Amino acid sequence: MKKSFTLAETLVTLTVLGIIMAIVIPLISKARPDKDVIMFKKALYSLQSAVGNATEELLNEGAMSNTIWSDDIVTTGSPSGFCNRISDHLNTTGKGKCGNATSDDGSDSHYYNPQIVTTDGMRFWHVPNKKIAKNSSVEICVERPLSNSELSTLEQARENRATGNCGPDKAGSTTNVGLRVKVFWDGKVHVPENTYEADLIDRSFEVQKQ
Repeated sequence: MKKSFTLAETLVTLTVLGIIMAIVIPLISKARPDKDVIMFKKALYSLQSAVGNATEELLNEGAMSNTIWSDDIVTTGSPSGFCNRISDHLNTTGKGKCGNATSDDGSDSHYYNPQIVTTDGMRFWHVPNKKIAKNSSVEICVERPLSNSELSTLEQARENRATGNCGPDKAGSTTNVGLRVKVFWDGKVHVPENTYEADLIDRSFEVQKQ
């Protein structure tokens, strides 16, 4: 004798499935990946690769292995300067570039006037175009282009952060839209400890509610 479900059992099963779907589908539709985590890790990887390739280039040119980016060789040859050498190892769009900064330390560049813009939309600013002093480091700001709604969301989310070099340099704005990465004179790339950026690196891929 063949066993089969009764009409009542089938209806109960469908009802239960319907309730589960009614609960789960709205949660899935309202979820989004944590863009800060994805973007920052991608930008950090790009910068680490560029610094690594440029460091190898400098060593091949004769830089001292223990004082790579503080060596005078950084500012000689073509390209010359930190910013130009890093830009040379990134897939830039051809606009932005290091020439946009009129000061040697890149302090006049900002979110709306980045020195480096890559083909995948990353922006890098406050990138010095000189050698890094021995036993010191430089902070580079990184962000991708944001829509007005995204920028507004980020500003609201970070309104408690202090204004700093990675701010957007926009009238009336007192928030940072940029994320900081440190590059040291010996070629090491680090994220400042006990910061929002360090928290992003520690976080795994997360899904947040909109």
